[in-house]
Amino acid sequence: MKTICIPCGYIYDGNEPFQSLPKTWCCPDCGGSIMSFAEIDESLPKKVHDILDDPTL
Repeated sequence: MKTICIPCGYIYDGNEPFQSLPKTWCCPDCGGSIMSFAEIDESLPKKVHDILDDPTL
């Protein structure tokens, strides 16, 4: 699962699962707390791609 730092856009895609990071972990780019992160819907780019390729639009 990928997560994104809402304040700066940093994407965490590390080897260690995000949920197992310590509560004191911070974003390496902006220093935002672990609470600043949200899960990325990895199907979103496919959905956007499908919409853009829809010939009926």
